[in-house]
Amino acid sequence: MRLRVVPSPPLMGTRFGLAQRQRLLQGGFVAAPPGPEPRRDPRAPSSEPWTPWSVPTGPLNLPTAVRSAGTVAAPLLAGFSFTLAGLVLSLIPDGVVRWPDLALLLFVVAGFFLIACIQCAFWAERWNVTPDELTMWWPDADQNEGVRQYLYMKQAFHARRYDKWVLYVKVSYNYGIVAFLLAVAVLLIPPGPFEKMAGLRVIAISTSLVALIAELVWVATSGRRAAKEQEHAPRASSE
Repeated sequence: MRLRVVPSPPLMGTRFGLAQRQRLLQGGFVAAPPGPEPRRDPRAPSSEPWTPWSVPTGPLNLPTAVRSAGTVAAPLLAGFSFTLAGLVLSLIPDGVVRWPDLALLLFVVAGFFLIACIQCAFWAERWNVTPDELTMWWPDADQNEGVRQYLYMKQAFHARRYDKWVLYVKVSYNYGIVAFLLAVAVLLIPPGPFEKMAGLRVIAISTSLVALIAELVWVATSGRRAAKEQEHAPRASSE
């Protein structure tokens, strides 16, 4: 039987059973049936050095990118989306937009997706914890094997929750961008025959559609790009 540290069930309102907590603080182990091996990114090089900590899947600076998306990019784009939705409402009586209701719907959808991105980024940040922070909160981990094993387990638990919310951030952000770009293209289409459309208006619409297609291609190929980046990642020496 393989031994690993596991959290015991709560007892009388405490986070851990008293007996298990005492054994943990004394450096003891709590036996558990064999469980899954520590989390590992399947795209990571097989020769990557082993670490007891749960390493982030993908780029190591992913938390900074997620924080930037949730606190800077998504709020700005959500504000633009709802502002343009109000603009569409003001233009409906003038009849200068070919499909005002469709543009209004797309701007509102984009705004709500981007708000969802902000919320998901907030929830992801709650689970973002580094080994340095854990060892700062439990300074005796270096001298206590039981506490150290507990911190490995706790950090892996947080990392799994963080990865889940980061996925929601990516999905909501990408959908919000796609809806926003499509709404801009619809907003630029004037009423009347297409053959009488001004040349500069055609260029503006074409530019919006190119940006939309580029975003769709970028989203669709994100997994392939990540795999290629891992192929060029440094590998540990076998010596």
